[in-house]
Amino acid sequence: MENQKVLTSYFDGVKVTSKHLKIVLLIAMGLLFDMMDNYNFSFVAPTLMKNWGITMEQVGQINSMFFIGMLVGSLFGGFISDHIGRKKAFLASSVFFSVFSLSNAFVTNVQAFMVMRFLTGVGIASLIIVAVPYMVEMLPAESRGKWQALGIGFGYIGIPAIAIFCKKVIPLAPENWRYVYAIGGGGLIIAALGLLWLEESPRWLVSKGRVAEAERIVEKMTGYKADLSGVVRNTEKVSVLYVLKEMFSKKLYKNTLVLLEIFWFAYAAGFIFISFAPTLFVTKGYSIEDGLTLSMMMSFGFVAGPFVAAAISDKGGRKWPIVALNIAALVLSIVYASLNNKTGIYVVAVLIAVIIQAMCAVTQTYLGELFPTNIRNAASGIIYSSGRIPTAVAMVAIPVINRMYGYVGVFAVTGMIYVLTAIIVGVWGVRASGKSLEQINE
Repeated sequence: MENQKVLTSYFDGVKVTSKHLKIVLLIAMGLLFDMMDNYNFSFVAPTLMKNWGITMEQVGQINSMFFIGMLVGSLFGGFISDHIGRKKAFLASSVFFSVFSLSNAFVTNVQAFMVMRFLTGVGIASLIIVAVPYMVEMLPAESRGKWQALGIGFGYIGIPAIAIFCKKVIPLAPENWRYVYAIGGGGLIIAALGLLWLEESPRWLVSKGRVAEAERIVEKMTGYKADLSGVVRNTEKVSVLYVLKEMFSKKLYKNTLVLLEIFWFAYAAGFIFISFAPTLFVTKGYSIEDGLTLSMMMSFGFVAGPFVAAAISDKGGRKWPIVALNIAALVLSIVYASLNNKTGIYVVAVLIAVIIQAMCAVTQTYLGELFPTNIRNAASGIIYSSGRIPTAVAMVAIPVINRMYGYVGVFAVTGMIYVLTAIIVGVWGVRASGKSLEQINE
């Protein structure tokens, strides 16, 4: 190496290189296809209600099966990536979700559709739970929040893309919704490119005792010599019991409880809005075309959210942006519930979409930071997957709440959740931005 600087803390303290950006871009491309599939049912559901005659309760059941699949996938992806590596797990997840996303296009009844949505959810959650901590491990401490949010933002372009596609294509014929799911097969291209572009995480290699390999990757990506011999590492074999014991140890239990609150409740509130806002809008007397317009407009908010997160994520120790976003979501939920004007509903829905996705980008970085490397993905998978349980319950409960208490009742529930999240993160959340992952977990 011509440069005399020696790196002793992975990528911390160096500028982001073209090789870093190549990894961010590829993961963002994977998330592009992932996000199109993650959100497409909110665009398809009103059409299936009309053409297949499915009920609101069945919409909730389909959503619930999808989130149960995400529970399984995030557990599977987290533990597998801690065993076989971030790169292999990312590639395998990309292939799995793409195959079953494509399979959704060929179902002929509600039961088969539920099964395919479950399997697609497995692949989507596995990809997310591998990709997000992988980016955290591969980027410098000084800017990882910004670059991760930008990568997620690029991926979220898939949401308005699929919304525009749905609005243009679905109304043309009763079976055109099938083309929506055929697009998901494009994720196979990402898996092929990943074989060439991705590098294994040096932090994962060090956690397995493969220090020399880790140093070579750091040197290849930065141009600086690396000496990781002094990095603290734990090469103990990871089991489910070991991970759970560490998560609730004296050192980590507060981090675990804060993250559980975010991913159990704040995420459930976000998914309630994303999954049901267009359908609830139609049940108020607006047309399916109006519902699709609302979905499309919200999708642009989904894209803007991560770019808002990129501007604020590395400030306030990561915790205060999370608090601020939850307070904003609370205020906007109150406003949204009181509106009866179509234009006003469109505008506030877009703002809520921005806040929800900004919160997702910031909290996903936070999730990847608060556990040590040897259990990072497994612990993240447990947090993320267990959060699918209350979300799955919410998908079934919300139609009941809507029937009993109406539109206002649904958004009263989400508002209370945002208050709780802001308080808990503000009181017990730790400051993480600007610190090396090893410093956070000392």
